[in-house]
Amino acid sequence: MIESLFSFSTNYFRYNTHGLLNVAAALFDISVGLIVLLQNPRSRTNNSFFIVTVNTFVWLGCFGMESLVRDKSSAFLWQSLSYSFGVPFISVSFYYLSSNLVDGKNQKFVIGLGLIWAVLAMIPMTFFTRSVIGIDDYSWGRFPYFKNDSLGFSYALFLLGPFMLLALFTFVEFYRGWKKAISPRERAQMKNILIGFLIAYTGAFDFIGAFKIPFYPFGYISLTLFQGIVAYTIIRHQFLEINILLRKFSVIFLTYSFILALLIPLIISIVKTNFESILPQQSIAILKIGLLIGLGISIGPLIYATILRRIFWLKNQSSTGLTHELKSPLATIQSASQVLLDHNNQEIPDKSKVFDYLHMIQRNAERLEIFVQDLLKIAQIQNDEISLQKSSIDLTKTIRELASTYHHLAEKKGVSFNFKLEPASIVEVDPGKIQQVISNLISNALRFSNSGSIVISTMQKGTSLCCSIADTGQGIPKADLNRVFDRFFHGKNSSNGSGLGLSIAKAWVEAHGGKIWAESEGDGKGTTVTFTLPT
Repeated sequence: MIESLFSFSTNYFRYNTHGLLNVAAALFDISVGLIVLLQNPRSRTNNSFFIVTVNTFVWLGCFGMESLVRDKSSAFLWQSLSYSFGVPFISVSFYYLSSNLVDGKNQKFVIGLGLIWAVLAMIPMTFFTRSVIGIDDYSWGRFPYFKNDSLGFSYALFLLGPFMLLALFTFVEFYRGWKKAISPRERAQMKNILIGFLIAYTGAFDFIGAFKIPFYPFGYISLTLFQGIVAYTIIRHQFLEINILLRKFSVIFLTYSFILALLIPLIISIVKTNFESILPQQSIAILKIGLLIGLGISIGPLIYATILRRIFWLKNQSSTGLTHELKSPLATIQSASQVLLDHNNQEIPDKSKVFDYLHMIQRNAERLEIFVQDLLKIAQIQNDEISLQKSSIDLTKTIRELASTYHHLAEKKGVSFNFKLEPASIVEVDPGKIQQVISNLISNALRFSNSGSIVISTMQKGTSLCCSIADTGQGIPKADLNRVFDRFFHGKNSSNGSGLGLSIAKAWVEAHGGKIWAESEGDGKGTTVTFTLPT
């Protein structure tokens, strides 16, 4: 049986570089999509990017198979799959990604119309493939063309018109995101995505070949560049160690290679059975193969997630920071307790030393309590267990009151406070959580400043209120700027701390629909942390 299957596979496939490059690009796209999805499965941005990669996987994979199969009947089948389950949905999925990347507001009406159009565009290519398109052979491989009759021309207009219109809407969304970005980093990221999108849609020139104009279809290169740019931009906010990334990528690649190894013999069997008969059974074959591909894509993440849970070296652990913050105060408490026990055995214990050690135990117990409370907050944030209790506050008044509590410590360190605040800044927020954000930022600025000043400013920008806390202290190396909001992160200039303060501040700001970022010119040049709140 194995020999006959191998023989059939050899007769079914042929070597073609163009086809292999398309299949490789398709596998790359779906792998990158899975890495982004599994990094944060709850994120709508990550989910919508994965949907884009699924569509490009179907499109490019089937285009590649069209050139890799020997006979044209099989090529028609793969082309039908591409135009049925891939091409019509690409512009819709790109638009869905753009709406989530820009502001998380899903433009339901446009997406609904796009999906209706995509489903209608599927029907001719699923049931009347040979009536709509033909396939030409070129020196580099095969490519489809719209038939030069009323049906082929009508289908081309029906497919390409909404396809390009949705692409224009997507460009407008990305451009809007770039223009409304407040932080320099966010603006740079949106600019990268906008450039990547324009590169991706140069692949639309592939349609020139569909009108029998000799043109090499390079769309697989454009789409792969776009996937890489967007994946990098999404992952950059939540730093992923490169060795963990490579390990995850290798497991994803092996998982899908295994799934494809199981599916291809089934697909070949369906092709062999159905293409020896008449056209209606070709449609049945398309649907069967579509279901098999869908099944493979669906079970891939489940297999990967199971492996991820069971293999420790695939997990991105932050145990170093956690261990340090727990062991250090515990060791001090244990040491002080032992000294007190030793003193207790003395006939006349030194009371001053006893009180010193008791204070040491108390301080470290308080440090542990704060750290445990921070850990609980992080766990509650991750599990969406905290709701916001909003009310109107004057942020200017709140900032002045909180800064006054640090006045004594600032004087002791030779640091002055300067304020550049709006006369009144009324915002609808959870007062306790925003107070914690401001306190954390002022405390950090003081911790890393031994002289100079801390400038706290607010400014209205569009529909957002920006609050900046700038110090003249130690600064942050540029290599660390992307990681300062990571849990347990301690940079080169970090002093004692849990490594959770900025993570919690980021969580509270984002829960209110705002953004937070840090800027620094490097060592010794101070740091500015800015956050926004909607007004």
